Amino acid sequence: MKRQFWRMMALILTMGMLLGGCRGIFEKKREAVRELTCTTPAILSGMQALTDGKAAVCQIDYAVERTTVQVVDTAADEVSAACTLEGAWELKAQGFQDGRIALYCREEGVWKFLDSALREQGTWAQESGDGFFSYDGTAYYALQEEILCRWEVGTETFRRVELATDLRISEITAYDAQSGRMAVQFLLSPYGSDLGTAILHPDTGGIDMLSAARYQVGFSLEDGACLLAYDEEAAGYSATYGAGEDFRFAPSEVFRAANGDLYAPAGGQYLLNPMGESRLYVLGEEVAACSLAENGVSGAMYHACMLPEGLMLGAAFRDWAFHLYVLDPAQLAAEQTTAAEEAVSPVVVDKALAASYWTEVTPPAVADSLQEARAQADALEEAYGVRILLSTQCREAAELCDLPMTLSDSLSREEELARTVDTLSALRRVFALYPKGFLAQMRNEMGEGGICFLLVGGIETDYGAIGCTYERGDWQYIALDIRQIVDMDGLICHEVWHATENEILSRDYKAFSPDEWAKLNPEGFAYSMDATQAADEQRLGWTMYGASPEKVYFVDTYAEVDEKEDRARIMEYFMTHEDEAKLLIQSPAIREKLRRMSAAIRQCFDTIGWDAVTRWERLF
Repeated sequence: MKRQFWRMMALILTMGMLLGGCRGIFEKKREAVRELTCTTPAILSGMQALTDGKAAVCQIDYAVERTTVQVVDTAADEVSAACTLEGAWELKAQGFQDGRIALYCREEGVWKFLDSALREQGTWAQESGDGFFSYDGTAYYALQEEILCRWEVGTETFRRVELATDLRISEITAYDAQSGRMAVQFLLSPYGSDLGTAILHPDTGGIDMLSAARYQVGFSLEDGACLLAYDEEAAGYSATYGAGEDFRFAPSEVFRAANGDLYAPAGGQYLLNPMGESRLYVLGEEVAACSLAENGVSGAMYHACMLPEGLMLGAAFRDWAFHLYVLDPAQLAAEQTTAAEEAVSPVVVDKALAASYWTEVTPPAVADSLQEARAQADALEEAYGVRILLSTQCREAAELCDLPMTLSDSLSREEELARTVDTLSALRRVFALYPKGFLAQMRNEMGEGGICFLLVGGIETDYGAIGCTYERGDWQYIALDIRQIVDMDGLICHEVWHATENEILSRDYKAFSPDEWAKLNPEGFAYSMDATQAADEQRLGWTMYGASPEKVYFVDTYAEVDEKEDRARIMEYFMTHEDEAKLLIQSPAIREKLRRMSAAIRQCFDTIGWDAVTRWERLF
């Protein structure tokens, strides 16, 4: 858009607002605000503009799990078609070339397609309901483990979208099917949660914008865009908007009356705030603002979509129902006008940013003294599908843990090398105990993430922790204190169980019911929930060291801290303590606990290629 366009747009808007107050000049003058009476949904789950001034309106009755879809003719103020669907179906607010309507049922994991007359056009089973369809309806774009993928609609076939820059995406925030533009928020670092914003074309993989700033993106006509950035200090949004090289900036002060809540209805140069007496902002060389309440809208406008001929359909909530209004922004009386500054287009690709994520993924080189150890770690990574970080390579990942850690470079070079090599030898022994491919199954469906071992020089706690496991994103981080020279094998198995349990619960959160697990403990027993009490000798009465086998419920007092440590201790001993395991298997309680743990593993992991009996099952 050129400067002349902005001036022409402003003139048109101004003339429209002025003429809006002159009644009777034109016989067929459009009304500024017109309330529809044909429907008043109690719960509105979505609206989508169709053709010829019509719109699909979707409402869900959660009490009876039933969805009603209506086609509203806004010109005639009548419902021209309606249908009722069993279940809770969410309307996908996006346009289709053939005018179809798409609805998703999360409980069933199914898409349903209707034509503009609400006749069913088929269904499609799909796990994700948060993606978007191509304009012709043949493709579906959604995230798979933070990677943008494309499905062929109606099939299970999908592939990753090969982007010009490989991104790990947190969320798809906007999509304009007609132009094929998609806005996403992507991870700036593998070790944090900070997000940047990208505008891309999933059909080609091209990227129009790559920015470290976090924007709420709204697409407008003629390849325009509005980028809202939240100002923490002002507790409100600023707006950068335009097209091509012609962009404007309006600071958060312009939208102070919006009370920090703004959204951009697709297809127009407008912003709405739904709070209190809703306000409409018209974006041009100047920002025109008006109170919808003063223009006849009663209630807070939570939903809006653009209709043909520059009209807007909005849904305002009042008296426990949504009331539909047709707005003509050009006819609304402007309350104030504020100049917007010329701005540099934010729609650019930050090339340095494009490579920064993967620079962080690649760990820095280790000291010369650890090169041989690094080669051993590389071989283990390749053989078992894990990741192993040594010395200063652990720094960023260690900072993600709630427990402070000391890196192993704090040791002398000789001791660091010796302890690192010993720990790698222990890892090699332990990895060989697990079924083939077991550790690699911790990776996500796209083959990324999994278990990452940090070989550190100390973990700071008040109870002497020598290992810990924590989750961040797709990674299960296991920190091992390499100064531990006694029973490193058992420590590794202990922590690997924690990662295993995390993986099991991510696939089946009901795998270990606390109530059912409690039935395997002594009557009246309660876990201490305090690791500092693990050495309390008064709690020895139910352990291997304080009771006869038939009365044993726990390996030791550390297993009495909580149920997770209870299970981890059991796995540790059955994996690496042969003599103690033979005693523990005689305990009915321990035997049943191990049986449930084994069953959970076999239910959640792919056991093809495993031996009939695993290491932890050998004593059954």
